[in-house]
Amino acid sequence: MANRRETYHRSNNHRPRRALISILLVAVLGGGALGSYFFHAYHQNQTKQTTATKKQPSSTDAHIKAAPNTSKVLQDPKNDTPAQHKLREIINKQKLNGIVISTTVNSNEPVIVTNGYSNVLTKTVIDEHTLFPISSFQKMYTGIILDHLIADGKLSLDTRLKKFYPDIRFADRISIQNLLSHTSGIQSGDIFPVSPLGSEESQLSFNEHILKSTGIFKWSYSSANYALLAGIITKITGKSYQANVEQYIIQPLGLKETYFYNKLPANPNIAYPENLNTVLAQKVYLTDIRRIVSADYGSGDIFQSTSDFYKVLVATENGTLIPKNRLEDFFPAGSRAYTNGMYIQYGLIHAAAANLSYYGSYYGNTKSLKNTVILTTNGSLQTIRVASVDLYHVINH
Repeated sequence: MANRRETYHRSNNHRPRRALISILLVAVLGGGALGSYFFHAYHQNQTKQTTATKKQPSSTDAHIKAAPNTSKVLQDPKNDTPAQHKLREIINKQKLNGIVISTTVNSNEPVIVTNGYSNVLTKTVIDEHTLFPISSFQKMYTGIILDHLIADGKLSLDTRLKKFYPDIRFADRISIQNLLSHTSGIQSGDIFPVSPLGSEESQLSFNEHILKSTGIFKWSYSSANYALLAGIITKITGKSYQANVEQYIIQPLGLKETYFYNKLPANPNIAYPENLNTVLAQKVYLTDIRRIVSADYGSGDIFQSTSDFYKVLVATENGTLIPKNRLEDFFPAGSRAYTNGMYIQYGLIHAAAANLSYYGSYYGNTKSLKNTVILTTNGSLQTIRVASVDLYHVINH
């Protein structure tokens, strides 16, 4: 199980400013539902955390099935398979609104259980095509790209940050491995832009501005590590980070429901928290979540369907995205380690993430390829983390 150290709580230094901004926006825009949104988003869910994990059935093309329940309407518990029934019991106990995908003890072909609406106004239900901000799970994508560059001899885990960012304090002592494992001594606080950042250059510049290099090379979670790694990828390849994600992940897998925050379609099929029951509240919320994730360069600025996300997890585990002869390096065996956006211990993997009202967690086994993933629009980080462990053990053992 994940160590309590994993939980990344951003500092509370800016709560007064956020509260003031929220009050002013509510006053200007009006509406009780909108006020409810701001209370929910800024006071109940101010935690941002992450890590990453993986998942797999037999092939990257495996279809995620909701049968015998259809994903077009709210799933009827009376039609649940035994596996779905076990998953639903845990979801209902925690009153979670979201989606669970899991392998089972008898099969690596996943089953799915969903609960609730992605949009209460249109009565659209959450299904495998609903978009979620995948938050820090995206760190694994950055790790995948770096692994290819390392395999091509463009850099090594021991390459120093000074080669790319000589002006950062202690850059001559910070390695790529330090950045991947959050042992660089780099910290960043609870600071977000006032509006969505418009380019990768502004994303990187923002992170360079807010980071602090302490010279204390102990484990300390900071998304700024992965922002710098994304910047290093662009410096080595001469292409944008988004173009690299396209080349190494989206195109090889034929992903159709994966979007960066600044390339979402006009009316995205995203999962809105169910208390957002006016068009205005949903519109403001979408702007705000884009603003916040825009700060997470290389570490959480992607919106993705569970179906697409599952394909990435499968392809990472089975050697499609990471060559099989490099899997042991990507998923190091032995005692507890954090690298490539996930916690790994003796073949077990875990990841958790939170952003505004969104929560997610994974738990799995890289040897048996049994995995469970849960994404929700309510709950708490601790609730979701514990639920993913319970869900995994209940259905895979």
